[in-house]
Parts: sequence; C-alpha cells; structure tokens
Amino acid sequence: MCGTLRLSHYWKLIIAAILVVVIVAVAVLIRPMVHNPAGTTNSVTASTASSQLASTTASSTGVSQTIVTYPIAYGVNFPWYMYGQVNNPLTSELHLKWIRTQFPYPMYQQDLIGLITYYHDSQILAMLAMGMMGGYRNQCKFTTSSHGASISSCEWTLSDWDEKVSQAVNTYPNVHVWEIWNEPEWYEGGYLCCDDNVTRMADHYFNMLRDAYKIIKTHNPSDIVIAFGGNTLNYWSPDNWDWIWQFTQQVWKLGAANYCDAISLHAYTHGYTYLLNETLWGVTGSQYWTMALTSYETLTGKPVWITETGLASNGGGVGQERQAAFLNQSFTFFSQLPYVKAVFWFIIEGNDNADLVSTGSDMGLITMGPLNQQTPKPAFYMFQAFSQISVTSLSLYQPMGFFETSPITDTSTRAHRCVRTKV
Repeated sequence: MCGTLRLSHYWKLIIAAILVVVIVAVAVLIRPMVHNPAGTTNSVTASTASSQLASTTASSTGVSQTIVTYPIAYGVNFPWYMYGQVNNPLTSELHLKWIRTQFPYPMYQQDLIGLITYYHDSQILAMLAMGMMGGYRNQCKFTTSSHGASISSCEWTLSDWDEKVSQAVNTYPNVHVWEIWNEPEWYEGGYLCCDDNVTRMADHYFNMLRDAYKIIKTHNPSDIVIAFGGNTLNYWSPDNWDWIWQFTQQVWKLGAANYCDAISLHAYTHGYTYLLNETLWGVTGSQYWTMALTSYETLTGKPVWITETGLASNGGGVGQERQAAFLNQSFTFFSQLPYVKAVFWFIIEGNDNADLVSTGSDMGLITMGPLNQQTPKPAFYMFQAFSQISVTSLSLYQPMGFFETSPITDTSTRAHRCVRTKV
C-alpha cells in the first residue's frame, strides 16, 4: 500500500510538470513577437522596445508571426567625414563586425589606415566611388540632382578608373568585399555621366563594373564584387523609380550578371520617417519593399546586400524611439530573406551631409556634438544587439527552396527559382 501511494504521488508530480510545460509553451507561442536577437535585458533597449516594437515589428510589417531568420551580416556605414570618430568609446561599444566605408582622395590616407587598423577584427565593405576619384569637397564639383538635370563634373576617363581600382586592391589587400560606386544614378562625375541620358549612363556604368570585376578577380578570385551601388527600394517616388529601373534593366541587359557576385540596394521609406507598418497611398512600407525586391530578384537572381537603411530621429513627429523601432523592423525584415546577405545602418553619427551640423536627416545611432557630450540613442542599443549575432563570413550557396520558406506574406509575383549560386 505504501509503495502504491508513493507511485501515485510520483505520477501526479509528473503530470503536473507536463501541464506546466504545456502552459508555458502555449504562452510563448501566442505572445506578441518582438525580435530581440541577443536576448538582451538592457534597460534602455527594453524601455524602447516594449510598447513601440510589440505593435510594429512582426504583426504589422508584412511578415509572419513566426520569425524565421537566416545567417546575415549586420553592419554600419562609417563615411570618410567620420574618420575622426575612430577612437570614440561609444563606437567601440557597438561591437562592429562589418563596416562600410569609401576610399578618400588621395587613396592612401592615415585616417583610413587608422580605421582599418583600429577595427582590425571587423570586415570591411569598401565602396569604389567618387571619393577615390577626387570628387569630394572642392577637388571636384558634383551635384546631387533629380532626373532631368544635366550634370558635369571633373574629368576622368575609364582608364583613370581602372588605375584607381588597381591601386585600391593593391593598397588594401585585406579588403575582400567591393561595391562598385555609391548610388550611381545620383552621384556622377567624369566618365560616369550623364543624368539626362540613361542609355549612355548605363553603358558607362557597365564598363566600370566590368573592368573593376576583372581587376579585382585577377588580384583575388575569392573577393566579392557588388553591382549597382545601392539602387533604391523606395517605390514612393514613382518618377525616380521609373528612371532608376530603366538604368537597372539596361545595365543588366549589357551583361552585368557576368561581372558581379551580388547586387546592393538602399532601403529607405518616404522622407526617412515612415515605419514599415505605416501606410502611404494605401500601401505599407514593407509591401513597397517587397514589390521592389521582387523586381530586382526577378531581373537578376543575385544575392542582395542592403548597404544602407535608416530612419531620421529628428523632424516633426519622428523621435528616437521610432528610429529604434524602424531599426528593429528593417533588420528583422531582411533577416527573414535567405537571399539577403547583409544589412548596413546609415549612419553612426550625424546627418546625410558632411558637416555634422544639426540640420538635415539625423539618422545617427549616437547624438551629435563633441565626443565627451555624445550619448547613445535607443537605436544604438538595438543595433548593438543585432551586431552581437552578426556573421563574419557568408556561405556561398543559398538553401534549396527558399521562396517556399520565405515568411513574406505576398509572394504572388515572386519568381520561383530554388537555387542561388554566389555570395
């Protein structure tokens, strides 16, 4: 009898334990999904994320409630005018594993050497762009313009370009990811000209891509060459989109697929202020991005690097908490797409201009001002959490059947190809 009583009590305990596990599991499955990649309990991150992100991250961004993520590189843009921030203690706390930067003019500068040396454990994505051709400050005037403007800039030829690319791969042998130009549809000069002739511009950009690919691969066949320099994902500017898409199609028709391993895109929302779940003209930001990604994927079939994304923390009705919410939204959005290899935030500190004054769109992770007065924004801690789980190397091949497993809800127009090839 005593043994029977003990046995019954034992089974009751087991059954009770099982019930507790089931209840906890159900609670976890039905809870609002907030992507917290590092499982951090940082009080600033938690206070930022709690109410804001719970309502915006998963249920409202056009992705499924079950977050499926893939290995991805998380990085940040570190432009030439921020080289003075290399030793910033706050920047060091970001645990940077990937940095996107561009070569200055002249190409060999102690500031850039200092950046690469200080972050010797970080992977560098280097832009081969206007800076290395002498196109910043007063050395070479250039204009940022909308479609239809005729732009004339400093005079450099395709041979000059080839020489600079060769100099770059020889001067920086530890760089292994190369992005060909930055937003070529807007930032022009010399051989890469002209905004008022899309056919000529596409032809010239293709020649630059082809030559750079050959030079880079001859130097190191395993290096990654990325085309397009950050074409837009923003459907909210239909006039600009139509022109950019013409440029994209013509470059690809010339044979760009043979001279790149991936393509790069820039992911912003209208005015740098909208969250992905918010609606403009009847469509959410995530739906616009999905449509644009579908277009690029159908055309190229290449892996995608998101080399810029960001949201301003200044301006009417924006604020630092919304910026953190957008960072979480955008990084989570791209983490669910197996053909997206990397996503880079723009920027560590300051605006979209080079003078670091309190004007323009402030998309920085830290506040502007003297180093001893800067403080982290909520987005700083959100980025820090993602950066901690960033991969530092990328697989060469994509998983089979990724279109069928992608959590994006609207896949009606996406081509059903099952295999990716290169990085």
